[in-house]
Amino acid sequence: MTVFAIRNDGFDFQELDLEIDDFIDSRPKGVDENLVLDFSLENYSMSSWWPTPDTEFVAIDDDASAPIPDICKWIDASLVLSAKAHRILGDTLKPFGEFLPLTIRSEEFYIFNCLTVANVNEDLCEKNLYKGEEAGIKSLVFDERDIVDKLVFKTVYDSCMDLYCSERLKGIVQDYKLMGVVFSEKLVEDFN
Repeated sequence: MTVFAIRNDGFDFQELDLEIDDFIDSRPKGVDENLVLDFSLENYSMSSWWPTPDTEFVAIDDDASAPIPDICKWIDASLVLSAKAHRILGDTLKPFGEFLPLTIRSEEFYIFNCLTVANVNEDLCEKNLYKGEEAGIKSLVFDERDIVDKLVFKTVYDSCMDLYCSERLKGIVQDYKLMGVVFSEKLVEDFN
């Protein structure tokens, strides 16, 4: 089974101008700030109190002519979907997370907060070490038995910092020509 890492499509698109600080104060009393700050790793659902922020997309490198993506990565293992992408992918993605609405220039967008965690085959995975401390991931292989029915998922092995998917999701995005992400069979990015 082929697994893909979902990555933003370079710097060709604008990016969402929304940070956790923009909505963290909307959390209910008694909800620890750190739970919201680490929402992806904590697998924390925010739909019960989500404030529907009014925000913008901003150009990278001050290129105001750059297009707004149909779909793009956001913080850690989450995506931003345009209304079009939500219409196409909403029912398909719903079993694997939650949709958090946004308003951008009077248009609806959605953050897809992935709430599906997959196990890795730890015998085949390897972490980088620097002076005896973990310093990223060298190789990542998912437990195929665990992901057989998962369309999109994250893993605690990489601290839920990335988002992965099946060939089915890749196919839908490409068939409908949704722009903004690419799918890589190289699950670990090389930053050297």
